[in-house]
Amino acid sequence: MNKKHTSDTDAGKLDALRNELEETQRSLQMLMSIVNTSPAVVCLWQMTDDLPVEFISDSIEQFGYSADELRSGEISFNDIVPPEDMEHLKADSLEYFDQGIEEYTTDYRIYAKSGEVRWVKSRNTVVRDSDDQVTHLQGIILDITEERTTLIALQQSEEKYRAVVESSGEAICTLNADGVFLFMNAVCAQRLGGTVEQLVGKTLWDVFPKEFADREAIRAQNAIGSGQSNTIEVYAPLGGEMRWYQISMEPIREHDQQVHSTLVIARDIHEHKTALIALKTSEEHLQAIMASLHQTAILVYTPDGYILSCWASSEMDTRYGIDTNALAGKHLRDVFPLEIAEMRLQSINNVYKSGWSVRDDWLATFPNGQFWIETTLSPLKDPDGNIINIVAFARDITDRKQTEKLLKQSEQRYKALFEGTSEGILVADIETQKYLFANPAICEMMNYSAEEFLEMTIANSHPPEDLDHVVECFQAQARGDYKVATNIPFQTRDGKVIYADVSARLIKFEGRGCAVGFIHDLTETRRAEEQLRQSEQRYRTLFEGANEGILVVDIETRKLVFSNPAVQNMLKYRKEELLTMSIEDWHRSEDIEHVMNEFYALIHGESKLAPAIPFVTGDGEIVFADVGATIIRLEGRDCIVGFLRDLTEARRTEEALKIAHVKLMAARDEERKHLAAELHDSVNQKLVALGMQLGKITNVNGPAPTKTCNELIADIRGICHGLYPPALEALGLIPAMRQLKEYGKSAGIITTIQCDPVIERVRLAPEIEIALFRIAQEAVNNVIRHSGASTIDIDLVRYKQKLVMAIVDNGAGFDIKAEEGKGLGLSSIKDRANAIAAKLTVSSEPGETRIEVSVKTEFKETNQKEEQ
Repeated sequence: MNKKHTSDTDAGKLDALRNELEETQRSLQMLMSIVNTSPAVVCLWQMTDDLPVEFISDSIEQFGYSADELRSGEISFNDIVPPEDMEHLKADSLEYFDQGIEEYTTDYRIYAKSGEVRWVKSRNTVVRDSDDQVTHLQGIILDITEERTTLIALQQSEEKYRAVVESSGEAICTLNADGVFLFMNAVCAQRLGGTVEQLVGKTLWDVFPKEFADREAIRAQNAIGSGQSNTIEVYAPLGGEMRWYQISMEPIREHDQQVHSTLVIARDIHEHKTALIALKTSEEHLQAIMASLHQTAILVYTPDGYILSCWASSEMDTRYGIDTNALAGKHLRDVFPLEIAEMRLQSINNVYKSGWSVRDDWLATFPNGQFWIETTLSPLKDPDGNIINIVAFARDITDRKQTEKLLKQSEQRYKALFEGTSEGILVADIETQKYLFANPAICEMMNYSAEEFLEMTIANSHPPEDLDHVVECFQAQARGDYKVATNIPFQTRDGKVIYADVSARLIKFEGRGCAVGFIHDLTETRRAEEQLRQSEQRYRTLFEGANEGILVVDIETRKLVFSNPAVQNMLKYRKEELLTMSIEDWHRSEDIEHVMNEFYALIHGESKLAPAIPFVTGDGEIVFADVGATIIRLEGRDCIVGFLRDLTEARRTEEALKIAHVKLMAARDEERKHLAAELHDSVNQKLVALGMQLGKITNVNGPAPTKTCNELIADIRGICHGLYPPALEALGLIPAMRQLKEYGKSAGIITTIQCDPVIERVRLAPEIEIALFRIAQEAVNNVIRHSGASTIDIDLVRYKQKLVMAIVDNGAGFDIKAEEGKGLGLSSIKDRANAIAAKLTVSSEPGETRIEVSVKTEFKETNQKEEQ
């Protein structure tokens, strides 16, 4: 009975265990169902080098993998995690283990099976065995790709904002109602004389004088309280220096639409303001310049030049005649002329490649005209540091450019006046009577250096006995009683007393009341005036009375600045007409390129004389002039002074001489022809008759007289041929050339003639035939006499409407420049070529001398079949 009871008890326990096991399995199945359907992936890794997956939930399928692929090892965890992320994951795990941290979180990437990269966050727990050794790592993995993408977008947005603010040349900060700096850019911190870290959190009273800080705090409170922006111009102490600034305050609304702070933008307008005051321009001009300071725009470009976004004030649309709201999505080539667009694209490309910000000024063309724009281009980077876009901060500086130009001209005039004037200039403190400045003229006049003057007072520069009178005059001028003190004595270093008129002006200099004295040495001034009068008279006499034309031209604009009567007479324009013209207006269109090349060669010093430049006069006539030039600086402009020597008459004379020379050669050829005919028809025939008669007389002197007579006949025939070959007139150029071939052979030189068949079938103009023959004749004679050549090749070819004759020998050659002007041979050849307007080319070196003549002519063939 006891056994049976025991057995019943064991059976009951076994049933209870089975029920508990079944309940546990149901719970486990439910838990696994929850795990596998959860977006979180549960994973268990063995803590070995490769982190093999021991368990992973079915939710891994959201990345395209099955749990079996990872559990079986067919795909390892290393295969789906980028190597650099896996190294980072392992390193973090080891670091946490060493620190005794059992649970930690890390972010890394996973390759989905489709190839897409997904970001995940893994919460990892260390699993230890009974010996407290780490055996496994358990993790819950969540897909955070969208969260990460949103974070990156937010970072890019912040980076874009930061780039825009930091690329601005303006000082930018934010203030709360208590005057505390909540934010500032680097420009603002630099102007305040510190760093961003040092200044953020401080108040207006920490960095500004109390009066200025109180006023700006009230303005900030008004902007915050009213929600309205305000702008003022102040003479403010920034960075320890007083400068003019335009300070704008714009209320900043938070997400609840409440205003808790204000944006402050301080624009440095010191140069503009001081320039306007110095130049005392009209109020209308002042307002235009002040208005232009608001002409700013911020644009975001893609690296290839598309405008992603644009911010600009409405004033710009009216000013430029464009719709800035419509710029987004357009390419730079759609907005600007091609040349300007390509220039801007190059600047954007440079920033994209270098990663550095650049600032430049450029002239932009808009529908309403051209405007100077100052642009700061800065790279816009993503969180990985890659440049994705370019931010441009653009300001209209057209008025500033104009003001700077006027200011520069004013400064140049001031500097020339102050340093170059013969009058002495002294600046003295009214209160201390101490000298603060001295120009070179007063230093030379008084024989003191500028540094020595800075150690002196009025008492040190005048005779002691006259000091009371001098001081009285100085004080009267300081009070404004009168401006000019006459006949004031000055004492130089060597004790000499000189007298001068002193004209005074009152100024503020380095924050102190000062008097500027203009010391006019009466003796030197009168002498200088007389010398100047004489110099001007000499200049005017030279300039106005010069036979050569003189022009002064602005190098940049190429506009005429000045001209003398000679050039007005030469070009047949009135002075007033010339002053409206530029270089291009005085020349034919076909000559412009040549003229401009010569112009720039003179400017750059590559030549000192531009020869035979053609000019078109007022009545359409063409005149020629040699142009010499020198560079000067005139009224702040680089100018070129051109000296024109009229070649028109010289060219006419030269042309007349050329015509006369041609006529002379023609007359000479005609005389040669006549003389050759006389020798051949008269003397030669008589010698033939004489030889026949002498042949009949055989018993007087033997055969000698007959032989001599025959030799004379041969000589006269040779002379006749040299004077004028009969074949040239009767048969044409080529038969006459063949006689030259025989002449060369008789001198022991192999002579060949190659001729285009067309040339053999035609007769050329008589003047061309005789000129070419004489050139060839002179060349062959020169070869025979001087070259030592063994061959002469003469080629005549037809090229379009030109006949080209080349004469080549293999002789010793000669120095062409050294031979010019020495003999008649080369000069005769040049004269013959010039007479028929032929192009002559002569080259010579040992082993080959080549003479080539090219002349335009007509080829009228009589045999059409042969021509075809």
